[in-house]
Amino acid sequence: MRHLWACLLIFLVSCSNNEDFYTKTDLQARSDSLVLAPRKVKDIFGDYQKDDKEIKEGSRSKISDFVNVAETYNKYSKLLNSTDTCKRKEDINLRNKWKSEMITSQKKMFPIIRKEYAQFIRDIYWRQDIEVEQNGTILTFIGGHFASNANKLEMMNTIREQITLLRFKRIEFKWIRHDDDYTYWKISSPNDGALNSDY
Repeated sequence: MRHLWACLLIFLVSCSNNEDFYTKTDLQARSDSLVLAPRKVKDIFGDYQKDDKEIKEGSRSKISDFVNVAETYNKYSKLLNSTDTCKRKEDINLRNKWKSEMITSQKKMFPIIRKEYAQFIRDIYWRQDIEVEQNGTILTFIGGHFASNANKLEMMNTIREQITLLRFKRIEFKWIRHDDDYTYWKISSPNDGALNSDY
């Protein structure tokens, strides 16, 4: 019996000294009950580099494509956060490189994604006589449809998650282009370079 306890103690100590860390899987489900699985920094960093290349080179032809870009960055932010306890110098250096690359990529890609998104929905809403303008992190909808406050609210509720994920800061609704008395919402979204994992 003493031998069994000694083996168990050795096993627990070896697990606690394991230099690997645990990361969350099944992040696409965006569930609060995420399963933990052992991964190495270099493996996750390699996955990130592949996905980042796809983001930069890929085309987007539906709303979910734009949302997936933001969710991919959020997924890797969570994975990056899960590496905070790394102790090996090699892992720490790799983690710092990964963090730097992510920040640089997000700063470059979020403005591009917002511009593509604005063009995409502009083509959709054109059929409903709604104009869409984008200026940086500001998205403006213009059309007689928005003379009604109910229509503004309905549109806002429809796109709220998308525009937050894409890090827009302000959404405006005007019923004519030079409307001085228009409605707008401020969006609490992180800056483009922020490694955000709170969605």
